[in-house]
Amino acid sequence: MLHLSDYIETITVLSNTFYVVFVFAFSCLGSGSGTTPCPAGKYRSSTGGSSLSDCTSCSASDVATSTGSTSCVACPAGYSCSGGSSTSACSSGQYSLTGETSCTSCPTGNYCPSTTSAPQVPDNNISNYKFPN
Repeated sequence: MLHLSDYIETITVLSNTFYVVFVFAFSCLGSGSGTTPCPAGKYRSSTGGSSLSDCTSCSASDVATSTGSTSCVACPAGYSCSGGSSTSACSSGQYSLTGETSCTSCPTGNYCPSTTSAPQVPDNNISNYKFPN
């Protein structure tokens, strides 16, 4: 049996007390057999499901990496996503933007300042560069 008190965390910040309630999406496994959260890669935005088939799969560009998700989120920048539940970091020289499902190699002639930003065209105008004194 689930008790609300099992999902409440007390946090005190600068003498102010906050109560945080953790909410999970659960599906019921038959009558009287308890509940279980939706698995990674799936979510349920409402309660009252009667089986795991009531969980909804994330779309190709979204991900839910933990069990009990109430929604999916866009695949994060700097990662490739597959199957709605797994992510892999892009390698150096690659990038991906939020919502993209795969990492892309930085195009020849451009540079990628990080794995989370779009390729940049180098500025070949020397007057725009600052040299140390």
